[in-house]
Amino acid sequence: MVIVRSLIYIMFPIILLELFMGGGGRNIVFGPLSLRMYLFFFIMPFAFLAFLGRKKVDKFIIELPLLFTVLVLLAVGIGFFNQANPYLIFLDIKPLMYFYIIFFFYVVITKIRHIELVLKLLKFSAVAMALAYLAVFAAINLRLVDFLSLYRTMSQPEEFFFRGQIAFFYKGFLYLGIGFIVFFNEKKAWSKILALLIFISLLLTFTRGFIVALLLTYSAYYILTKVESSKTILVVGFSGILLASVLVYFSLQKIGPKELSSYFRVAQTEQVIREIDTYSIIWGHGFGKGVPVRPVHMEISYLEIFHKQGVIGLFFYAFLFILMLDLYNRAVRKDNGYLAKPFFLSSIFVFAQSVTNPYVNNPIGMSMVLLSLISLNVLAKDD
Repeated sequence: MVIVRSLIYIMFPIILLELFMGGGGRNIVFGPLSLRMYLFFFIMPFAFLAFLGRKKVDKFIIELPLLFTVLVLLAVGIGFFNQANPYLIFLDIKPLMYFYIIFFFYVVITKIRHIELVLKLLKFSAVAMALAYLAVFAAINLRLVDFLSLYRTMSQPEEFFFRGQIAFFYKGFLYLGIGFIVFFNEKKAWSKILALLIFISLLLTFTRGFIVALLLTYSAYYILTKVESSKTILVVGFSGILLASVLVYFSLQKIGPKELSSYFRVAQTEQVIREIDTYSIIWGHGFGKGVPVRPVHMEISYLEIFHKQGVIGLFFYAFLFILMLDLYNRAVRKDNGYLAKPFFLSSIFVFAQSVTNPYVNNPIGMSMVLLSLISLNVLAKDD
Protein backbone atom coordinates (compact mmCIF):
# COMPACT_ATOMS: atom_id res chain seq x y z
CA MET A 1 0.00 0.00 0.00
CA VAL A 2 2.96 2.34 0.63
CA ILE A 3 4.09 1.80 -2.97
CA VAL A 4 0.56 2.50 -4.24
CA ARG A 5 0.30 5.76 -2.30
CA SER A 6 3.79 6.84 -3.43
CA LEU A 7 2.81 6.22 -7.05
CA ILE A 8 -0.42 8.21 -6.89
CA TYR A 9 1.40 11.15 -5.28
CA ILE A 10 4.04 11.06 -8.04
CA MET A 11 1.32 10.98 -10.72
CA PHE A 12 -0.77 13.73 -9.10
CA PRO A 13 1.12 16.79 -10.49
CA ILE A 14 1.57 15.08 -13.87
CA ILE A 15 -2.16 14.46 -14.25
CA LEU A 16 -3.04 17.98 -13.05
CA LEU A 17 -0.62 19.72 -15.41
CA GLU A 18 -2.01 17.73 -18.35
CA LEU A 19 -5.54 18.71 -17.30
CA PHE A 20 -4.72 22.39 -16.81
CA MET A 21 -2.69 22.88 -20.00
CA GLY A 22 -3.81 20.01 -22.23
CA GLY A 23 -7.01 21.65 -23.45
CA GLY A 24 -9.62 19.15 -24.59
CA GLY A 25 -7.01 16.39 -24.36
CA ARG A 26 -6.49 15.81 -28.09
CA ASN A 27 -3.10 17.50 -28.46
CA ILE A 28 -1.23 14.24 -27.76
CA VAL A 29 -2.88 11.12 -29.16
CA PHE A 30 -1.52 7.57 -29.36
CA GLY A 31 -3.71 5.23 -31.37
CA PRO A 32 -7.37 5.36 -30.32
CA LEU A 33 -6.83 7.28 -27.05
CA SER A 34 -5.39 10.58 -25.92
CA LEU A 35 -2.64 10.97 -23.34
CA ARG A 36 -5.30 12.10 -20.85
CA MET A 37 -7.21 8.84 -21.15
CA TYR A 38 -4.04 6.73 -20.91
CA LEU A 39 -3.12 8.53 -17.69
CA PHE A 40 -6.68 7.99 -16.45
CA PHE A 41 -6.68 4.24 -17.14
CA PHE A 42 -3.19 3.88 -15.65
CA ILE A 43 -3.90 5.61 -12.35
CA MET A 44 -7.45 4.46 -11.61
CA PRO A 45 -6.62 0.87 -10.47
CA PHE A 46 -4.12 2.29 -7.96
CA ALA A 47 -6.62 4.95 -6.88
CA PHE A 48 -9.26 2.28 -6.19
CA LEU A 49 -6.74 0.21 -4.20
CA ALA A 50 -5.90 3.25 -2.08
CA PHE A 51 -9.60 4.06 -1.72
CA LEU A 52 -10.44 0.53 -0.54
CA GLY A 53 -7.60 0.82 1.98
CA ARG A 54 -9.22 3.82 3.67
CA LYS A 55 -10.68 2.99 7.08
CA LYS A 56 -13.22 5.79 6.87
CA VAL A 57 -14.73 7.56 3.87
CA ASP A 58 -17.18 10.42 3.49
CA LYS A 59 -20.75 9.54 2.63
CA PHE A 60 -20.88 11.68 -0.51
CA ILE A 61 -17.92 9.88 -2.12
CA ILE A 62 -20.07 6.74 -2.28
CA GLU A 63 -23.43 8.31 -3.04
CA LEU A 64 -22.31 10.74 -5.76
CA PRO A 65 -20.58 8.21 -8.08
CA LEU A 66 -23.40 5.73 -7.45
CA LEU A 67 -26.05 8.27 -8.49
CA PHE A 68 -23.94 9.28 -11.49
CA THR A 69 -23.62 5.63 -12.57
CA VAL A 70 -27.37 5.04 -12.30
CA LEU A 71 -28.10 8.11 -14.46
CA VAL A 72 -25.54 7.05 -17.08
CA LEU A 73 -26.95 3.50 -17.27
CA LEU A 74 -30.47 4.91 -17.52
CA ALA A 75 -29.45 7.17 -20.44
CA VAL A 76 -27.73 4.21 -22.15
CA GLY A 77 -30.86 2.07 -21.74
CA ILE A 78 -33.13 4.81 -23.11
CA GLY A 79 -30.73 5.34 -26.01
CA PHE A 80 -30.91 1.67 -26.97
CA PHE A 81 -34.70 1.70 -26.51
CA ASN A 82 -34.85 4.64 -28.95
CA GLN A 83 -32.66 2.67 -31.40
CA ALA A 84 -29.63 4.97 -31.12
CA ASN A 85 -26.43 4.01 -32.92
CA PRO A 86 -24.25 2.05 -30.41
CA TYR A 87 -21.15 3.92 -31.57
CA LEU A 88 -22.80 7.28 -30.86
CA ILE A 89 -23.81 5.99 -27.43
CA PHE A 90 -20.15 5.11 -26.80
CA LEU A 91 -19.05 8.59 -27.90
CA ASP A 92 -21.47 10.14 -25.40
CA ILE A 93 -20.29 7.90 -22.56
CA LYS A 94 -16.54 8.27 -23.17
CA PRO A 95 -15.98 11.82 -21.79
CA LEU A 96 -18.36 11.20 -18.87
CA MET A 97 -16.28 8.27 -17.61
CA TYR A 98 -13.72 10.80 -16.44
CA PHE A 99 -16.08 11.56 -13.57
CA TYR A 100 -14.59 8.57 -11.73
CA ILE A 101 -11.32 10.51 -11.35
CA ILE A 102 -13.08 11.75 -8.21
CA PHE A 103 -11.74 8.64 -6.40
CA PHE A 104 -8.17 9.57 -7.34
CA PHE A 105 -8.62 13.15 -6.14
CA TYR A 106 -10.23 11.87 -2.92
CA VAL A 107 -7.32 9.61 -1.94
CA VAL A 108 -4.59 12.08 -2.90
CA ILE A 109 -6.03 15.37 -1.56
CA THR A 110 -6.18 14.85 2.20
CA LYS A 111 -4.24 17.79 3.66
CA ILE A 112 -3.92 21.55 3.28
CA ARG A 113 -0.54 21.17 1.58
CA HIS A 114 -2.12 19.10 -1.20
CA ILE A 115 -4.64 21.88 -1.79
CA GLU A 116 -1.85 24.45 -1.89
CA LEU A 117 -0.06 22.30 -4.49
CA VAL A 118 -3.18 22.35 -6.68
CA LEU A 119 -3.27 26.16 -6.48
CA LYS A 120 0.45 26.42 -7.33
CA LEU A 121 0.00 24.21 -10.39
CA LEU A 122 -3.06 26.24 -11.46
CA LYS A 123 -1.07 29.47 -11.20
CA PHE A 124 1.92 28.05 -13.07
CA SER A 125 -0.29 26.72 -15.87
CA ALA A 126 -2.22 29.98 -16.26
CA VAL A 127 0.91 32.15 -16.42
CA ALA A 128 2.62 29.76 -18.85
CA MET A 129 -0.39 29.76 -21.20
CA ALA A 130 -0.86 33.54 -20.92
CA LEU A 131 2.79 34.24 -21.81
CA ALA A 132 2.74 31.68 -24.63
CA TYR A 133 -0.44 33.17 -26.07
CA LEU A 134 0.82 36.75 -25.87
CA ALA A 135 4.07 35.72 -27.58
CA VAL A 136 2.22 33.97 -30.44
CA PHE A 137 -0.31 36.83 -30.66
CA ALA A 138 2.54 39.33 -31.04
CA ALA A 139 4.33 37.12 -33.58
CA ILE A 140 1.15 36.83 -35.71
CA ASN A 141 0.34 40.55 -35.67
CA LEU A 142 3.94 41.67 -36.21
CA ARG A 143 4.14 39.23 -39.15
CA LEU A 144 7.06 37.38 -37.56
CA VAL A 145 5.56 34.02 -38.51
CA ASP A 146 3.80 32.76 -41.62
CA PHE A 147 0.13 32.71 -40.66
CA LEU A 148 -0.94 29.96 -43.09
CA SER A 149 1.77 27.59 -41.87
CA LEU A 150 0.83 28.30 -38.25
CA TYR A 151 -2.86 27.81 -39.05
CA ARG A 152 -2.28 24.43 -40.73
CA THR A 153 -0.17 23.20 -37.80
CA MET A 154 -2.44 24.37 -34.98
CA SER A 155 -5.75 23.45 -36.61
CA GLN A 156 -4.98 19.73 -36.88
CA PRO A 157 -5.83 18.57 -33.32
CA GLU A 158 -9.10 20.60 -33.29
CA GLU A 159 -8.03 22.34 -30.09
CA PHE A 160 -7.41 25.78 -31.59
CA PHE A 161 -9.95 28.08 -33.27
CA PHE A 162 -8.73 31.18 -35.07
CA ARG A 163 -10.27 34.66 -34.92
CA GLY A 164 -9.49 35.80 -38.42
CA GLN A 165 -5.75 36.28 -38.84
CA ILE A 166 -5.03 38.15 -35.62
CA ALA A 167 -6.01 35.89 -32.70
CA PHE A 168 -7.07 32.39 -31.70
CA PHE A 169 -8.92 30.50 -28.99
CA TYR A 170 -7.60 27.36 -27.27
CA LYS A 171 -9.85 25.00 -25.31
CA GLY A 172 -7.38 25.06 -22.43
CA PHE A 173 -7.90 28.81 -22.00
CA LEU A 174 -10.66 27.87 -19.55
CA TYR A 175 -7.78 27.68 -17.07
CA LEU A 176 -6.71 31.24 -17.90
CA GLY A 177 -10.01 32.33 -16.34
CA ILE A 178 -9.44 30.02 -13.37
CA GLY A 179 -5.86 31.26 -13.03
CA PHE A 180 -7.14 34.84 -12.97
CA ILE A 181 -9.51 33.92 -10.13
CA VAL A 182 -6.71 32.30 -8.11
CA PHE A 183 -4.30 35.24 -8.53
CA PHE A 184 -7.00 37.87 -7.99
CA ASN A 185 -7.89 36.19 -4.68
CA GLU A 186 -4.37 36.79 -3.33
CA LYS A 187 -3.45 40.05 -1.63
CA LYS A 188 0.14 40.35 -2.85
CA ALA A 189 0.85 43.09 -5.40
CA TRP A 190 2.64 40.75 -7.80
CA SER A 191 -0.40 38.46 -7.76
CA LYS A 192 -2.60 41.34 -8.89
CA ILE A 193 -0.10 42.13 -11.67
CA LEU A 194 -0.18 38.53 -12.88
CA ALA A 195 -4.00 38.55 -12.67
CA LEU A 196 -3.96 41.63 -14.93
CA LEU A 197 -1.57 39.90 -17.35
CA ILE A 198 -3.89 36.89 -17.59
CA PHE A 199 -6.95 39.13 -17.98
CA ILE A 200 -5.28 40.98 -20.88
CA SER A 201 -4.47 37.69 -22.59
CA LEU A 202 -8.12 36.64 -22.16
CA LEU A 203 -9.31 39.90 -23.71
CA LEU A 204 -7.00 39.42 -26.67
CA THR A 205 -8.58 36.05 -27.47
CA PHE A 206 -11.72 38.06 -28.37
CA THR A 207 -13.84 35.45 -26.60
CA ARG A 208 -16.73 37.28 -24.96
CA GLY A 209 -17.88 34.12 -23.16
CA PHE A 210 -14.89 34.20 -20.82
CA ILE A 211 -15.44 37.82 -19.79
CA VAL A 212 -19.17 37.30 -19.34
CA ALA A 213 -18.53 34.15 -17.27
CA LEU A 214 -16.08 35.99 -15.01
CA LEU A 215 -18.62 38.76 -14.40
CA LEU A 216 -21.35 36.21 -13.69
CA THR A 217 -18.99 34.31 -11.38
CA TYR A 218 -18.30 37.24 -9.08
CA SER A 219 -21.91 38.42 -9.18
CA ALA A 220 -23.14 34.94 -8.20
CA TYR A 221 -20.51 34.73 -5.46
CA TYR A 222 -21.69 37.94 -3.78
CA ILE A 223 -25.31 36.83 -4.00
CA LEU A 224 -24.82 33.23 -2.81
CA THR A 225 -22.46 34.03 0.07
CA LYS A 226 -24.73 36.78 1.41
CA VAL A 227 -22.12 39.51 1.55
CA GLU A 228 -23.57 42.70 3.06
CA SER A 229 -26.38 43.99 0.88
CA SER A 230 -24.82 47.33 -0.03
CA LYS A 231 -21.68 45.67 -1.34
CA THR A 232 -23.72 43.05 -3.20
CA ILE A 233 -25.87 45.67 -4.92
CA LEU A 234 -22.78 47.68 -5.88
CA VAL A 235 -20.90 44.69 -7.31
CA VAL A 236 -23.89 43.23 -9.16
CA GLY A 237 -24.85 46.65 -10.56
CA PHE A 238 -21.29 47.36 -11.72
CA SER A 239 -21.04 43.86 -13.23
CA GLY A 240 -24.29 44.43 -15.12
CA ILE A 241 -23.02 47.68 -16.63
CA LEU A 242 -19.65 46.12 -17.48
CA LEU A 243 -21.35 43.05 -18.94
CA ALA A 244 -23.52 45.20 -21.19
CA SER A 245 -20.44 47.15 -22.32
CA VAL A 246 -18.54 43.94 -23.11
CA LEU A 247 -21.43 42.52 -25.13
CA VAL A 248 -21.78 45.75 -27.11
CA TYR A 249 -18.03 45.87 -27.75
CA PHE A 250 -17.76 42.28 -28.98
CA SER A 251 -20.96 42.53 -31.01
CA LEU A 252 -19.30 45.29 -33.02
CA GLN A 253 -16.26 43.13 -33.76
CA LYS A 254 -16.11 41.10 -36.97
CA ILE A 255 -13.35 38.75 -35.87
CA GLY A 256 -13.79 35.07 -36.72
CA PRO A 257 -16.87 32.96 -37.49
CA LYS A 258 -18.97 34.18 -34.56
CA GLU A 259 -22.13 34.45 -36.63
CA LEU A 260 -21.78 30.79 -37.69
CA SER A 261 -21.10 29.72 -34.10
CA SER A 262 -24.17 31.60 -32.86
CA TYR A 263 -26.26 30.07 -35.66
CA PHE A 264 -25.35 26.54 -34.59
CA ARG A 265 -26.23 27.25 -30.96
CA VAL A 266 -29.60 28.72 -31.92
CA ALA A 267 -30.27 25.85 -34.35
CA GLN A 268 -29.45 23.27 -31.66
CA THR A 269 -31.77 24.95 -29.18
CA GLU A 270 -34.63 25.09 -31.68
CA GLN A 271 -34.17 21.42 -32.65
CA VAL A 272 -34.01 20.29 -29.01
CA ILE A 273 -37.24 22.19 -28.25
CA ARG A 274 -38.98 20.63 -31.26
CA GLU A 275 -38.14 17.11 -30.05
CA ILE A 276 -39.43 17.58 -26.50
CA ASP A 277 -42.22 15.22 -25.46
CA THR A 278 -43.84 14.25 -22.16
CA TYR A 279 -41.31 11.56 -21.30
CA SER A 280 -38.14 13.22 -22.64
CA ILE A 281 -38.65 16.17 -20.30
CA ILE A 282 -38.14 13.79 -17.38
CA TRP A 283 -35.34 11.46 -18.57
CA GLY A 284 -34.37 12.65 -22.04
CA HIS A 285 -33.97 10.81 -25.33
CA GLY A 286 -30.96 8.82 -24.14
CA PHE A 287 -27.31 8.73 -25.18
CA GLY A 288 -26.63 8.50 -28.88
CA LYS A 289 -29.67 10.60 -29.76
CA GLY A 290 -28.45 13.99 -30.89
CA VAL A 291 -30.15 16.52 -33.14
CA PRO A 292 -29.66 16.93 -36.93
CA VAL A 293 -27.25 19.85 -36.60
CA ARG A 294 -25.24 18.08 -33.85
CA PRO A 295 -25.59 14.26 -33.96
CA VAL A 296 -22.97 13.75 -31.21
CA HIS A 297 -21.94 16.59 -28.89
CA MET A 298 -23.57 20.00 -28.54
CA GLU A 299 -21.79 23.27 -27.77
CA ILE A 300 -24.09 24.02 -24.81
CA SER A 301 -23.56 21.58 -21.92
CA TYR A 302 -26.97 22.03 -20.29
CA LEU A 303 -28.78 21.69 -23.62
CA GLU A 304 -27.10 18.35 -24.27
CA ILE A 305 -27.75 17.13 -20.72
CA PHE A 306 -31.43 18.08 -20.97
CA HIS A 307 -31.87 16.53 -24.42
CA LYS A 308 -30.20 13.22 -23.53
CA GLN A 309 -30.85 12.88 -19.77
CA GLY A 310 -33.79 15.19 -19.18
CA VAL A 311 -34.54 17.17 -16.04
CA ILE A 312 -33.12 14.42 -13.82
CA GLY A 313 -29.76 14.88 -15.54
CA LEU A 314 -29.85 18.62 -14.87
CA PHE A 315 -30.83 17.94 -11.24
CA PHE A 316 -27.64 15.91 -10.77
CA TYR A 317 -25.43 18.87 -11.73
CA ALA A 318 -27.58 21.19 -9.63
CA PHE A 319 -27.11 18.82 -6.67
CA LEU A 320 -23.35 18.87 -7.31
CA PHE A 321 -23.34 22.66 -7.11
CA ILE A 322 -25.50 22.76 -3.97
CA LEU A 323 -23.17 20.26 -2.27
CA MET A 324 -20.22 22.48 -3.18
CA LEU A 325 -21.96 25.57 -1.80
CA ASP A 326 -22.60 23.75 1.47
CA LEU A 327 -18.97 22.62 1.74
CA TYR A 328 -17.77 26.15 0.98
CA ASN A 329 -19.90 27.63 3.78
CA ARG A 330 -18.60 24.98 6.19
CA ALA A 331 -15.01 25.73 5.13
CA VAL A 332 -15.58 29.42 5.83
CA ARG A 333 -16.86 28.56 9.32
CA LYS A 334 -13.59 26.63 9.85
CA ASP A 335 -11.65 29.82 8.99
CA ASN A 336 -10.50 28.31 5.69
CA GLY A 337 -12.36 30.80 3.51
CA TYR A 338 -9.15 32.19 1.98
CA LEU A 339 -8.21 28.80 0.49
CA ALA A 340 -11.81 27.77 -0.23
CA LYS A 341 -12.79 30.90 -2.18
CA PRO A 342 -10.73 30.30 -5.38
CA PHE A 343 -12.05 26.72 -5.64
CA PHE A 344 -15.66 27.79 -5.16
CA LEU A 345 -15.32 30.67 -7.64
CA SER A 346 -13.57 28.41 -10.16
CA SER A 347 -16.49 25.98 -10.03
CA ILE A 348 -19.00 28.79 -10.55
CA PHE A 349 -16.87 29.88 -13.51
CA VAL A 350 -17.04 26.38 -15.05
CA PHE A 351 -20.81 26.21 -14.50
CA ALA A 352 -21.22 29.69 -16.03
CA GLN A 353 -19.05 28.85 -19.05
CA SER A 354 -21.11 25.71 -19.64
CA VAL A 355 -24.08 27.90 -20.59
CA THR A 356 -22.43 28.43 -23.98
CA ASN A 357 -19.70 25.75 -24.10
CA PRO A 358 -19.27 22.00 -23.39
CA TYR A 359 -17.31 22.13 -20.13
CA VAL A 360 -19.17 20.76 -17.10
CA ASN A 361 -19.93 17.42 -18.81
CA ASN A 362 -16.44 17.18 -20.32
CA PRO A 363 -13.14 16.22 -18.59
CA ILE A 364 -11.66 19.72 -18.98
CA GLY A 365 -14.37 21.39 -16.85
CA MET A 366 -15.57 18.37 -14.91
CA SER A 367 -12.10 17.82 -13.44
CA MET A 368 -12.01 21.35 -11.99
CA VAL A 369 -15.43 20.90 -10.40
CA LEU A 370 -14.36 17.59 -8.83
CA LEU A 371 -11.03 19.03 -7.67
CA SER A 372 -12.93 21.86 -6.01
CA LEU A 373 -15.42 19.48 -4.42
CA ILE A 374 -12.70 17.34 -2.82
CA SER A 375 -10.61 20.35 -1.77
CA LEU A 376 -13.63 22.08 -0.19
CA ASN A 377 -14.44 18.85 1.64
CA VAL A 378 -10.97 18.83 3.23
CA LEU A 379 -11.21 22.53 4.10
CA ALA A 380 -14.67 22.00 5.61
CA LYS A 381 -13.19 19.56 8.16
CA ASP A 382 -9.69 20.95 8.78
CA ASP A 383 -9.22 23.74 11.33
